[in-house]
Amino acid sequence: MKNKIISILLVLIMLFSLASCALPPADNGTGGTGATTGSTPTTGTGGTGTTQTPPVVTPTYFPDMIKYEAKTSPDGERIYYTNNYNFFAPELTKYYHGYKAALSMTFDDGYELTTGDIVTEEFEKYGIFRGTAMLWVSCINNENAINKWNSVFARGYMDAGCHSWSHTEPVGLPSNEYEHEIKDAIEWLREKFPSQRVLTYATPLARIDDNYKEYLDDLVITNRLEGNGTNDIASDKFSNYHITAVSYNVRTSNETIKSKINEAITNGNWMVELFHGVKPTANGVDIDEATFRNHVYYLYSNHRDDMWFGSFEDVSIYLMQYQNAKVKYTACDRESMSFTIDSPLDETIYNIPMSIRVYLPNFVDSAYATVNGQYQALVITKDFERGGAPYVTVLDVPVKDADVKVYIGGNKQFRNGCGTHTYVINEVVEPTHDTCGYTEKICTRCEHTYKTLYTSAGCNFAGEIEEVCETTLDKMGYTKVYCTECDKYKVVKTYTLE
Repeated sequence: MKNKIISILLVLIMLFSLASCALPPADNGTGGTGATTGSTPTTGTGGTGTTQTPPVVTPTYFPDMIKYEAKTSPDGERIYYTNNYNFFAPELTKYYHGYKAALSMTFDDGYELTTGDIVTEEFEKYGIFRGTAMLWVSCINNENAINKWNSVFARGYMDAGCHSWSHTEPVGLPSNEYEHEIKDAIEWLREKFPSQRVLTYATPLARIDDNYKEYLDDLVITNRLEGNGTNDIASDKFSNYHITAVSYNVRTSNETIKSKINEAITNGNWMVELFHGVKPTANGVDIDEATFRNHVYYLYSNHRDDMWFGSFEDVSIYLMQYQNAKVKYTACDRESMSFTIDSPLDETIYNIPMSIRVYLPNFVDSAYATVNGQYQALVITKDFERGGAPYVTVLDVPVKDADVKVYIGGNKQFRNGCGTHTYVINEVVEPTHDTCGYTEKICTRCEHTYKTLYTSAGCNFAGEIEEVCETTLDKMGYTKVYCTECDKYKVVKTYTLE
């Protein structure tokens, strides 16, 4: 009986073995079979039947934060890339505070002494405009005009440029007359207006030849002509000595000016406007006070977020810095990058603080900067001309001796330190008159902290209100609201001019 049981068992084992040998091989997806995705069954063509593969576990990888790799660019500069992410690339912005375009108002000759007061009064209302008086020496070579223009410059809303000595057409003049028309005129203006540097020139009758340009080159940094009024500083045709301006007077169509403004913003250009006298009523090349005030109000109301309203001198200086300076890296680590501005220009002249645009890896969700130790809150913006790359703009960076550091404040998928930070608010610091406020967040697991949601320091305009001017049919009324901690004020306007 025992032997029969053993025999039956042996037969069953043999039958099982034969059945196993008859089964088709398992489909592994390599012999012309369908692909496998996770645990989803697929039908292959290299065997028979349908097989189900086990799920494939793909390890999830997150970087510690940002791993930089230093490389040398073709021009010999050391640059830094992030591993598998966008280039962390700082670059100078073309215009102050990263504006899209710039607009400068210039006022020729200086013979109409109402100009300085009207322009300054209007600019003072808004606080964001500066203009340039292009002075013709023969017109203002008297004590009354000199005193008037000195008082205008002292208010800080206009600077002085030169418009020659006698307004003689320069083409064909002998060199000794260049000396008088340009050098003598500039030196006279600097002597009579000691607060002014007189770094710009406006060629009489808007004509210039090569000899004239070479002479100007040693005395000023830019020369204004007349023409279409919008200057593309990125173009190979751009020249600091052939800057064009669009004339604005009683004969000019406002629609033409608005069209030029929109063109400048669209193309990222510098627009220069050429005025002459500004007075209560005007004809010829001058402009009346009401039209000028309406124009300034239009610019403020519609384009204060797009355009830098700098003086001809200020924009000239900034653009020269932009064309000659470079951003220089000094250090980088997993959470920040440091850099400064390297400029070969004379720092006694070229010293307008610049703005730097810094491109960030796509996963960064917050950032802030320090400029020589001073905090700046940064807003992350998308650059759709570069595929939606995120960037921040660091403001007011000195051209010399700048120490700029941009800190990466967050990563939506992963936080440096314990792997997956869980942040809660640790402290909220309110801004004061002199210091920025911020929110500090802390990880509940590893106590890693970072600061975010910066709020700007500044005046608190909740003080007393002083009535200054009633609104009339042809003038704008306004009141002054003073800061509770200093003597600064802002103007509250009600515009009813028809």
